[in-house]
Amino acid sequence: MLHPEKGRVIACDLCDGEPKCIEYCPEEALTLISDDKYFNETLSSTIENLPKEIERISDVVRSRNWETLFAEAKERTLRLEEKLKALNIKFKPKH
Repeated sequence: MLHPEKGRVIACDLCDGEPKCIEYCPEEALTLISDDKYFNETLSSTIENLPKEIERISDVVRSRNWETLFAEAKERTLRLEEKLKALNIKFKPKH
């Protein structure tokens, strides 16, 4: 349940097993984790991939290939707009 004024979660029932926050996260950064082993594996994998991602971004900045960064930002913006549109349609108040 969202706080009516602050827009923050104040109670979570996991949407009956299908958390909407995960479904509508524009960055697709949320995952429901119920097993510590899975969490540790995911965290380890993420940490292992960080140097590669840092190098990729550094290469883009060094080469001044800003179009790559702008294209990624545009893609994220479009994903966000799609998810917000879906949320608005799904949760639009009925008058």
